[in-house]
This record gives sequence, structure tokens and C-alpha cells, in this order.
Amino acid sequence: MTSANEHVPEVERQIRVIKERVRGIYNTLTYKAIPKIMMCELVYYAISWLNNFPPKGGVSQHLSPRVIITGVPLDYAKHCKLEF
Repeated sequence: MTSANEHVPEVERQIRVIKERVRGIYNTLTYKAIPKIMMCELVYYAISWLNNFPPKGGVSQHLSPRVIITGVPLDYAKHCKLEF
């Protein structure tokens, strides 16, 4: 817990990682501009891929956050067919 106007370094680092991933994917797209809904889906895409692999020092070394919460493992045939 923190007080008002106080920073939490762990959370800020996670936000920075997500922003970097989104910027990286956005710059590989062939469009000059994208609609707002597409940007939202891009953020969801980046977060879902971050949640598909277990983080170092996380709760489990073998289970990803996605598997822990939903119980659905990553299926290559379903989830890895297309890029964003």
C-alpha cells in the first residue's frame, strides 16, 4: 500500500514494459495511423503475450499467469496462427 501521490516502482516498470511492447508492434505496422479500437486491441495483444510466459521470480517457474488464472494453456495451433 502507498499513500496518495506516491510511486510504486514495480507497477511503473510493468507499465513501461507494456508501453515499449506496444510501441514496438505499432512501428512494425504498415499503417500511418490506426483507429482507437485497434490501438486498444494492440494493448490487449501485448498484455496477453506477456501473460503467456512465466516471469522470473514469479509465483510459478513452469506455469504462466494465464494458466494460473484461467486454466487454459497456450495452444500453438489456436493462438499462434496470426500476428497482430
